[in-house]
Amino acid sequence: CQPALTVIDVFREIHTGDENDSTAMKHIMDLLQTLFRHRALLLLHHSKKISHDDTHPDPTQVARGSSYITGRVDAIWFLYRESLSIVSRFSEHLTIKGSQQANGLWDFPALETPSTLALRVSKLCADWPQASHNAIATMARDQWGISRATIYRIWQTMPCVHSRSS
Repeated sequence: CQPALTVIDVFREIHTGDENDSTAMKHIMDLLQTLFRHRALLLLHHSKKISHDDTHPDPTQVARGSSYITGRVDAIWFLYRESLSIVSRFSEHLTIKGSQQANGLWDFPALETPSTLALRVSKLCADWPQASHNAIATMARDQWGISRATIYRIWQTMPCVHSRSS
């Protein structure tokens, strides 16, 4: 089996180490990196208890265990009170409003489909053929809140009207 994505639900179930001990967590994270090299890994992990008064907690501060865990991962996705906060080492911090449906699934109506987003990016490229991709990525971020990483992923899947200059 060569899965593109593996989900571990929950992180605590795969180790017996002290999650507050950075040495123990380094050992676990090193093992996971070795096992899932060149694959996506989604670790579900619980947060600490959050005060009801805290309406916008920082995802990096409310994660349980050693800060080594949050420092080692590429991104933290934190569902809390009708929003998804994403802290990523590859793009800007993002918060998306959503709602949980009766069946437990989440809906994020403000998110665009990948094809709609690609059309918008393609039009921006066509409107600014003399601009570099770096400049267009900045425009997309400023106009629509699209991260640089997202825009470059889109360019990998679509033809563009100008060269891919930086």
